[in-house]
Amino acid sequence: MTVSTFLQPDNTAQVGAVYKGAIDGAIHVHRRIAGAFACHQNDQGSPDAPDLTVRMDAGAIFDGVTLTEVAAQSTSSLTAPVSNPRMDIVYYDRATGAIGVAAGAEAGSPVDPSIPSGKIPVCRINWTAGMGEITNADLDDLRVSSISPIFTGADNGSPDMPGTPGLVPSPNAGYGTRFLREDATWQDVTGEDQTARDMAASALILADYNGTPGTKGAFYLADPFTSDSLGVTTNATYDAAGDYYTNLSQISQATGTADGNMTGGGNVGAAFDGITSQSQGASALRNSASGNTIGKVWSGALTIAAFRINQPNNGVGMLVATGDVTALLMGGASTVGVSGTQLATTTFAAAAGGLQSVNTGIDTSNSYIAHWLELSATSGSQMSIAELEFFQIANMTLRPAATTVLTANPSDVFGYFVIDPVDAVTMGTDVIGRISIDGGSTWATGAWTRVGSILTDYEIWRLDADVDSQTGSSLIWEIATANLKQVRVKQCGGLVPLYS
Repeated sequence: MTVSTFLQPDNTAQVGAVYKGAIDGAIHVHRRIAGAFACHQNDQGSPDAPDLTVRMDAGAIFDGVTLTEVAAQSTSSLTAPVSNPRMDIVYYDRATGAIGVAAGAEAGSPVDPSIPSGKIPVCRINWTAGMGEITNADLDDLRVSSISPIFTGADNGSPDMPGTPGLVPSPNAGYGTRFLREDATWQDVTGEDQTARDMAASALILADYNGTPGTKGAFYLADPFTSDSLGVTTNATYDAAGDYYTNLSQISQATGTADGNMTGGGNVGAAFDGITSQSQGASALRNSASGNTIGKVWSGALTIAAFRINQPNNGVGMLVATGDVTALLMGGASTVGVSGTQLATTTFAAAAGGLQSVNTGIDTSNSYIAHWLELSATSGSQMSIAELEFFQIANMTLRPAATTVLTANPSDVFGYFVIDPVDAVTMGTDVIGRISIDGGSTWATGAWTRVGSILTDYEIWRLDADVDSQTGSSLIWEIATANLKQVRVKQCGGLVPLYS
C-alpha cells in the first residue's frame, strides 16, 4: 500500500478539489491502522449478501522480528442458537493471524465466552434464536489496537517508567492483559496472553538495570543486582563491576604448593603472594623467552575454570622488550611441567600493569593434581609474572529475602531472570529454579522457557512454577546450579503471581 501526506480536512477553509483531496488523503493515511482486522457482514460473492459468516479485513502482525501481512478472511458458516440469545467472539491468532470463533452459551442474559490463549478479539456476534443471517447491526467492534505493542509502564494506573503513550501491554496479577491507553487509563483484555506478559517482562528488564530492588507494578522481587542484595549466596561471588552473581570463585593463593622453573626475582612464590602489582625484580622471573613454567600442586585433584595473569608494573610488563606472550594452561598428575595436558591457550601483548583474564574455552572435563602455565614470548630473553590466580566452579544457591504478595494463595507464579550460561547448560538440570509462597518451607520446582536475548551473552528466561499445593503469601524464589557448570545470574526481572 502506498502512502499519502496527511492534510487535515477543513470545510471552512478548503473548497473544491482541495477539500476532497484532503478527505481522500486522510482516509488513506488512517486506512491501514483503522481498517486492520475490521469485521463486518459477508461481502463476498456476486451479488454479495449477508449470510452466516463474518468477514475480517486484512491486517498485519509483528512478532518482534518479522512483519507478516494477513489477508482478509471469513469465518466458517456458523450455527444460530435454538432457544435463547448467545454471544460469540471472533478473534485472530496472535502468531499466525488465522481467524477463529469462541462460541458462548445460550442464555436469557448471555455473556461473552472466554478468549483462548494467544488470540486477539476483533468483534462480538450478538445472536438471537433462529437468526438466519449476520448483518453489521449484529456485530460489536472489539478491536483493542492494530499497533505493535511496546511496554512503557507498570501495572498500577500510573506509569513509573518513561515512554511514549499508546496501546501497550502490561501483565496483570492474573490471567488477563492490561493495555495503557493514550489518555493514561488502563484497558483490560480478558484471557491469558503469555506473549504480552513476556514482552512486558523483557521491556521491564531493559528499563530496570539502573533501578533498585522491590515491587515494580505487577512484578514482585524485581532486582537488577546493582548491589550485593540477596539474602542467600551460597558458593556465589558478587561481581560489582558487572552487576551479577557467579559460581566462579578464586582459589585462595595460600592453597596448594607453588612450583615451576621461574625461580629468579622473588621466586615462584612471588606469583602467589597476593600482591598483584609489583616490579619485575620482585616477581617470579626466568631469563628465557620460552620454556617457562609456573603453577600449583594441589593436595587433591581440582578442576580449573578460569585463570588471571597480572603483569609486573614496570618495563614492558612480563617482558623486557615489546612483544606478545603466549600462555598454555596445563593439567598434570603430580608435578608442574611434567607430562601435562593442554587445557587452554591465550596470546596477549606484554604491557606494564597488564591484566589477562581467561574464563572461557577451558577444558573442564577432568580434574588434576597440578595446574600450571607454560609461557613463551615473541621477543626478549626474560619472562616474569607478578601474580597468577586460579578459579574454580562450585554449585551455587541464590535466594532473596521473602516479600508479601497482596493476595494470598496464587495457583501459579511466573518469574523472569537474566542469565548468562557461560558453559553449555541444560536449564532445569544444570540450572534449577524454585518458587515458594510460604516463605521457603515448601518449594515448587519450575520449568524454564527462553524468552529472548539481552545485552551481550545474556538471555532472558521465564520460570513457570505451579504452587497450587502451597498456601501463603510469603513469596520467594531460589536458583541453584548443578553439575559444576559456570553460570552468571544478572537480574531478577520480577515474579508475577497468577490466580485460577
